[in-house]
Amino acid sequence: MHISKKQGTGIVVGVLFVVAIVSFVMPRLSDGRDGGTVSPDENIEVFDSPSVDVGSVNDSLPFRIVGVDSVAPVYEISEISQEAPLDVAWSFGGDFSRIGSFPLSKDSVFGSFSKRPDNLSSYRPAFIGPQGEDAIAPLSKDPYYEPRDGSGTVDGVTWYSSTLSDAYNTTINNWQLGVWDRKSDSSRVLASAQELNDTAKTPALPGEVVPTMNGDKVYYASNVRRGNEWVPSVLECNVDGSGDCRVIAPGSFPAAIADGVLYATDFVDDGTTGTGYSAVALHDGSISNVLTVDSAVSGWCVSGIWASEGLRVVSFSNSVENQGCYLGFWTEDFKECTTWVHTSSPSVVGSVSLSGFAWGAGSQEENAQMYLLDVSRPGEALLLGEAPGYSRPSISADGSTALVPVYNGMDAVKFDVVALP
Repeated sequence: MHISKKQGTGIVVGVLFVVAIVSFVMPRLSDGRDGGTVSPDENIEVFDSPSVDVGSVNDSLPFRIVGVDSVAPVYEISEISQEAPLDVAWSFGGDFSRIGSFPLSKDSVFGSFSKRPDNLSSYRPAFIGPQGEDAIAPLSKDPYYEPRDGSGTVDGVTWYSSTLSDAYNTTINNWQLGVWDRKSDSSRVLASAQELNDTAKTPALPGEVVPTMNGDKVYYASNVRRGNEWVPSVLECNVDGSGDCRVIAPGSFPAAIADGVLYATDFVDDGTTGTGYSAVALHDGSISNVLTVDSAVSGWCVSGIWASEGLRVVSFSNSVENQGCYLGFWTEDFKECTTWVHTSSPSVVGSVSLSGFAWGAGSQEENAQMYLLDVSRPGEALLLGEAPGYSRPSISADGSTALVPVYNGMDAVKFDVVALP
């Protein structure tokens, strides 16, 4: 939900980031709380490839995956998607006063709101409902951090905010990491880029990176400064704000699971095929590799990871040229590959539930269709509509509700809260 309010268009626009990424670093960070620091994990492993090739080669894919089974039908999204009436429970937005991020239930959406949307420094994180909104954190000041995007459940949500600039500099992400949990019914700031890197100009990471959480931990990814170089790194913080946040590994696209986090790792840049991540790794106290894609040969790289209690989804994009994006669906712990979907957009913005995945093209103007796939019916997908510049549907963790942006022409985007069967 990287938000900018374009003068002259009135359209809320998401932004994709592209930056150069270099070698890995383990810094320390004062987080502004008593005893709070980001500490390095000194037992970091970096992987070249798994030692054993598990599963057979899927000849329908333009790349090869090792480490997990990849054999499953490959569908073209345009051939399996169809439009159907949506059960819209309620709607909001259209005037910049309330901006949705993701649904918690049919009656509650996490997002941000302002009673003075003409004032860009007036938005607060909130739960939005049919009757109004309930702020869950105070308005930040000196500097002001605009709430952007996040993830979570009815038991807790995490989000990042970023400072504003007059030009909305999309190459910079001067972020602050927040969390709210139901147990304490309170919010707290866990870390910030300013404290991490001692600068207000931390370069943004490529793609869509949002914080993610399980019951105890919050994970996020940021560039970390090492001298004059910047390195993508996965951060881990305690939900209750205790102890130290720490850098746990080089990488990006964290996806929390019950006992740890999945993330993209092994940065590839051979000077020929472009740049990207070649592997998915798991951190659950130690670090192990899950899968590797032949990035150095094909140019295909990991471009996103999503996880729920019963589902794992990984997107693969070509770092050299637009060949669309492949979405791979696996059962929990990557035990079985169930299906593949190919989309026309070079990357996707996605949201996962126990058994479903909703996605769109993000801020891209082309291929702006939005889709929902239930893995129990892998050869079918629901077309949710089309939203140029804001193609970013989301789904509640329990799969009961979807949040669907509605293109509103020259005005601010609207949001439909859709009840799912």
